[in-house]
Amino acid sequence: MTESTVQDVKIKLPQEAFRAVFVEAVSEGPGDGDSPGPEVVTATGSGFFYRVEGKDFLVSARHIFSNRSRKTNEHLNSPAVEPTYVRVRFRDRPPEGGYTSTVPVNIGYVQYRLLDEDGSPTWLEHSTYRRFLDVAALSVAIPDGILALPWEPDDGPNADLGFAKYWVAQDVSIVGFPYGLMGGFDLPLWVRGTIASEPEIPFTVDDQDLPLFLVDARTREGQSGSPTLQRRGHRGSS
Repeated sequence: MTESTVQDVKIKLPQEAFRAVFVEAVSEGPGDGDSPGPEVVTATGSGFFYRVEGKDFLVSARHIFSNRSRKTNEHLNSPAVEPTYVRVRFRDRPPEGGYTSTVPVNIGYVQYRLLDEDGSPTWLEHSTYRRFLDVAALSVAIPDGILALPWEPDDGPNADLGFAKYWVAQDVSIVGFPYGLMGGFDLPLWVRGTIASEPEIPFTVDDQDLPLFLVDARTREGQSGSPTLQRRGHRGSS
């Protein structure tokens, strides 16, 4: 019998593939006073980390954190419950030499509180547009030993261009977890979209001008909170 060996093949992946994270909003049942009640998953979606002045935030869609409609503020699911925490799916940092086919990747969850002891939200929303801009940010501590790549404010030469670096009809990628689907190593799926409205002009929703623009794409449940990217070449890899 001839023995054979399996050799690892080195591959490069864009850093952005590791930035999107899978999130679950969960509500604890009332319990009996001694132990919590059963959990209810109110929503699954996508998110990413953003670092500002050394502080890390988990960014996702507001309706994921709140289980409430952007338009009416009514609960989205029945029974009407408030999510009490959000779970984020993580992979451990790669060992020295990188991931290999013979070393399993450890996958786990870290959870963060969404409500304080008084039942008030711990996450932030836009100070002016509030729920009508469906974005929320939760201050978090990222544990040591896990692979997390927060974005940071752009301090480069194009930092003052605002939306001017984007143009209508340009292609973008929506990076997330439609229906909770994941690729190998729990990596997100990339969905192509096209910028459909002028980025420099506010878009009117229900007679209210909002600082956003539209992207035309095939999106599904679970992609709420996904970062939308425009990659220029293959500069970074992980």
